[in-house]
Amino acid sequence: MLSQFFTIQLPSSSATARRDRLIANLVLGTGIRLLEFVSLDVDDVDLGAKHLYIRPKAQVP
Repeated sequence: MLSQFFTIQLPSSSATARRDRLIANLVLGTGIRLLEFVSLDVDDVDLGAKHLYIRPKAQVP
């Protein structure tokens, strides 16, 4: 199933395709969890320093 994901050809010029590729690269390249990804905020991204602040998973006592 994952191999099928990599063979899907999307039009690279559309904004949606670029967004989807960015999301896939971020998730697959960093190992970020779904909750961490959806919790990202614009302030968590520093493009100049190429840093991404990912909030740690909450600890359950």
